[in-house]
Amino acid sequence: MPLLVWVALALTYTHTGKGDKVVIKYAFPSPSDFENRFYVANGGGYSLSSDTTGRLAYGAVGDATDVRYDAFDYSYDEVVLYGNGSINWDPTHMFGYQSLGEMTQVGKTLTKGFYGLSDDKKVYT
Repeated sequence: MPLLVWVALALTYTHTGKGDKVVIKYAFPSPSDFENRFYVANGGGYSLSSDTTGRLAYGAVGDATDVRYDAFDYSYDEVVLYGNGSINWDPTHMFGYQSLGEMTQVGKTLTKGFYGLSDDKKVYT
């Protein structure tokens, strides 16, 4: 297997009015290995992928998000319920769709900037 060279980046953002913190990690392959790909991995069961480097072999930017509830260390089933048994809707929405969408929007913008791509250049997801 060839040696893979990449740049790792982590960033944190917040949602206005929520007082929250979302961490996203990215791994960018070297420009010579980049194939205009952005790979979003979902994980399995109640856990999301926390590895960003598995996509580098495909020439793709890799990503992972903590989904606002530290999904790097906890799975969704550990945070879905409050102590009284009611549903904790913020992690439910984030796990279900919102965090992957936000991670992709931010990541594709960063990818275009990192590789110097024009706004109309397609990055394949």
